[in-house]
Amino acid sequence: MNILYNQSHLQRNLFLGVGYVALGTYTFFSDGSPFLAGLSGIGVLYIGQYFYIKNRVWLELHPDTITYHGFFKKKIIPHEDIQSLTYFAGDYTLKAKHMTVVIDKNRVEPSQLEALKNYFETINPSV
Repeated sequence: MNILYNQSHLQRNLFLGVGYVALGTYTFFSDGSPFLAGLSGIGVLYIGQYFYIKNRVWLELHPDTITYHGFFKKKIIPHEDIQSLTYFAGDYTLKAKHMTVVIDKNRVEPSQLEALKNYFETINPSV
């Protein structure tokens, strides 16, 4: 099962990026502060992040492993290496032998929240 990023958060980043680019471009061509023209660079970063993450899988839940795709690298956690699985304040925290992964429910697509909860209940019924 693949868990995607929350698309509404990504769209918010896209709109924020477009706004920053528009504001930076406007201040570049007007008599505004030249430092505000740097906002267009920040806007380009937001837009780039949107297109990088839009269709990218965040979590892959398999019957025997969990694959967490971070921004730069992915972490593969076998179920037998999981030492603790806790749920607190909307975050699932997986502690394995050599790593800790925090899965924020706000970053998960809302249509996939129930599947995520059911998956973690099969691993650890106390969650």
